[in-house]
Amino acid sequence: MWDRFANFILRHRAVLVIVLAVLTVFMGFNARKAQLTYDYPKFIPDNDSDYVAYKNFKKTFGDDGSVVVIGVETNKITQLAFFKEWFELTEDLKNDNGVERVLSITNIPELIKGEKPVIFEEDTFFQEVFEQRQVFSRIPETQEELDSLFLKVKTLKFYEGLMFSDSS
Repeated sequence: MWDRFANFILRHRAVLVIVLAVLTVFMGFNARKAQLTYDYPKFIPDNDSDYVAYKNFKKTFGDDGSVVVIGVETNKITQLAFFKEWFELTEDLKNDNGVERVLSITNIPELIKGEKPVIFEEDTFFQEVFEQRQVFSRIPETQEELDSLFLKVKTLKFYEGLMFSDSS
């Protein structure tokens, strides 16, 4: 049997080489159209309530595989009792093993423009620098203190739409 197979290859080698070349060109041409997908297969329908909520969440907060986002849409964040619980949750997450960084309304930094003296050949110059300070360095003790700190947060336009929204 192997003798016949070897004889067939040797007798028709020119035709086989041409067929192999045509197949290689065809496969190479179609390989340009190959695409990889990183989406998971869909096991639930598009109109499932949880899936719709998930799509809305992704639309609002974006999609990154190495980031976990916990969002809350509530007016209670400005109430002292809720804010204390949110502050403690943020601290607990920061202290959890494996968590690298937590960004929350309770620990957002404020950039303050300042000056640093620089001495150069007996002359003193002042260099402008930015210093970082926590808006909420501790849990506020009174509602008035929390309200004044939230007024300060609302002046930080960098975080508007990212950490808070004026409509909520």
